[in-house]
Formats: sequence, C-alpha cells, structure tokens
Amino acid sequence: TDTVKEDLYFILRQCVALRSFSFHPHPNFPGVNGPKEEDGWEGFNPNWFVQCRVNDVGRALEARVSAGLRELDIAMSLSEAQVIELHELLLSAKSLKSLKLGAIAVQGILQDSDIQRMKLELPALSELHVSTGHHSFNSLVCSAWHMPNLTHLTALHCQSIPIDLLRSHGRHLTYLHLYPQKKYGYYNYSWLPCRLLNLDDIPQLCPVLEHLVIPPSRPSSTIYGTLQSPTLRYLDVWCHECHTSQENLEDERKDELGHLP
Repeated sequence: TDTVKEDLYFILRQCVALRSFSFHPHPNFPGVNGPKEEDGWEGFNPNWFVQCRVNDVGRALEARVSAGLRELDIAMSLSEAQVIELHELLLSAKSLKSLKLGAIAVQGILQDSDIQRMKLELPALSELHVSTGHHSFNSLVCSAWHMPNLTHLTALHCQSIPIDLLRSHGRHLTYLHLYPQKKYGYYNYSWLPCRLLNLDDIPQLCPVLEHLVIPPSRPSSTIYGTLQSPTLRYLDVWCHECHTSQENLEDERKDELGHLP
C-alpha cells in the first residue's frame, strides 16, 4: 500500500499538465478507504485518493483538478462518506468537461443537511455518467449541482426514467442514455426491465434531445408512437430478449426442440 501511495503521489505531482484521470478497479477485489486497514486487503483497489483533505495523494489530485483536468472517471462504488469527500475534490473542477461515477452504497450517512450545504458549480461539464440508484445522492445532483452546459447524460442503474434528474438537468441535453440495472453484478449481461411509464414526458423535459438510448424489457411500436420529439434523430434500444409475444416465444421453443438430435 505504501508503494502504491508513493508512486501515485509522484505521478500526480510530475504530470502538471494532466487532462484525464481514470480509475477502474478490479471487480474481484474489494476497495479500501484508508491507506492501511486491518482487513488484510490493504494493497487492493485503493480508493483513498478522493480524500483531498486527509492525504497527500488526494491533495495532489485536487491540484491537478484545479490546474485544468478535463476528464475524471472513477468507475468504482462509492460510499456516502466518499461522496462527501468527492464534493471537496470537485469544488475546484472549473475546467472539468467529463465526469463518470459508479454506484453509491446506501449507508444512511448522507443527510438532508449535507445536501443543502454541498453546492457545486461545474460550469464546463458537458458529459456526466451518474448512478440513479441512491435517493439522497439523486437529490444532491438534482438540487445542489449546477451544470449549465451539460449535453450528454448517462443515467446508470435505471429502474425507471429519472424524472427529477431530467427536470433539473434535461433542458440542454442532446444525448440521453438510460443504462439498465444489472441483476447480478460484473460480467453478467442480464438486467432488470426499466419501467418507461413517463416516456412521453421526455420531449418536454429534454426539448433539444437528438440521441436517446433506452432499455425496455419488450420493445414495441408503442415506443415510437409515444416519442413525439421534433429534434430526435437517433433511437437505440437495449434488447437481447426481443420476444414480442408469448406465442412467438413458444414457437421459437418448439423450433429449437425440433432441431434437437
């Protein structure tokens, strides 16, 4: 752990013109929030670099953020405590154009009082990947994050259309990707169906939308009839089980059985 910390600190101090920083942890090993913990996994997936107030690596990354970092990709699960730490890191992110975050673990630490004081200005941000599976974090992004130039939004772990998120930040969106919620985590391509009950609200919430990616459990012609958007040019539909009816499913099953030896 000490070696990793020292090397990362050295790299961040030397790369004074850094424009992109990405952290993609290995999915089979846990993350640790401190440089040394007593669980025996100190060397795997360190994520303490977001702690810009308590360790050198965090302060070095904050310096790079302040100096003009354009892309920040933290593809890991964050605790609520780390969300508060991340807020401190992003306070100086005036040049940041792309921000990608992983899922937020529910802990009960993030309170309404925290949300009210965690105001954040991201004037240059145009692309955001953010999880919708945490109520308090959603409230934080909707009410406390000011992103006037946001045009590309990927909403992760969607069980339904994130109406509050689009109501707050959908006005200038040209690209919206509703990413389905995984059933079983990493390396599994199954997902839970996304309820598209408010699909007809998207043209009003996103009046200049050009590209929409949606994950309905059963694509049908009703999707195209509902989206009365004068600006929409591209429609992508997540689909790997496109059975339009139970009869078709049974016919396909019979056909498979007919070809068995």
